[in-house]
Order: sequence, then C-alpha cells, then structure tokens
Amino acid sequence: MFIVGLGAVAPVKSYTQEACWEALNRSPMFPTFSTRTRAILRKVLLGNNGIHTRRLVLDPLDEAFQIDPDTLHQRFLKHAPVLAANAVRNALTDAGLDITQVDALIVSTCTGYVCPGLSSYVMEILGLSPNVFCLDLVGQGCGAAMPSLNNAMNLVASGGYTNVVS
Repeated sequence: MFIVGLGAVAPVKSYTQEACWEALNRSPMFPTFSTRTRAILRKVLLGNNGIHTRRLVLDPLDEAFQIDPDTLHQRFLKHAPVLAANAVRNALTDAGLDITQVDALIVSTCTGYVCPGLSSYVMEILGLSPNVFCLDLVGQGCGAAMPSLNNAMNLVASGGYTNVVS
C-alpha cells in the first residue's frame, strides 16, 4: 500500500488565543472553574506554546459554550460532512485521482456521532458510487489514524480495492 495523496482542510474562521481567552472569561462556565483550572486554561490560551490562532467553525466564538447535546449534534451535522468532503477532494487532487476511482471510504471522528455514519453524508456530498465501501471509525480519539490506515491497508491487500480514501 502506498499513500498517494494527502488532503487537509480547516475551518475558515480563525480566532487568536487572546480572543479565545476573552470568550472563555465571558462564558457562564468560567466562574464555576477552580483556581487551578483557570490557571491551566490561562497557560494553554495565553502561554508561549507556539499556537497563535485556532480555527473553529464557531461564529461567533461564544457558541463554544453552547454545549447541550442537541446543539452539539446539529453543529457536527452541519459542518463535519462538508469539512470531510473537502479533505477528500483535496486528497484526490493531490493524488491525481478522480472521484470515480474511489473504491472505499474510511471516515474517523471523535467529535460527534450521526446515524447513518458520517461516511454516508460524505459519500452523498461527493456523489460517490453506491458501490463504494464505506466504514466509520468512531470514538478512537486522536489515535484513530493508525486503525484507519490499517483498515485501508487491509482493504487494498484483500485485492478487492485499489483506491481507498481514509
């Protein structure tokens, strides 16, 4: 198996660390945090850690503190399929492949859960053939890259798939 293309995408909206800190201070949650928690958050957002901005789908930033399950679900459903589909498009462009050459699609996320899986939404946005094999990996956090690539490798090794997007 060879990785022949990479595609990345980030939300358009960008916020400075200072803006994030200010929004956090305005949040209804902030007064409930312990002194230690506030100090940690201050260091994360205002410390010299090399991070200058954060790209988020939130607009305005204060939406970050609307964390009831229904709001989180709707936010995920609105943004995740579009971001994932754009990442696929970028990877295919980088690989010099057309959407019709995709045999399988593996999508991993730990941000939200939808049923049917996120891959179904991405498949629809991209206009993938209904014969494309789709697999969703959820709940594995930042470590999902390796299981995703292992699944892609196994699909290719099976002989039934040539171009797997992960």
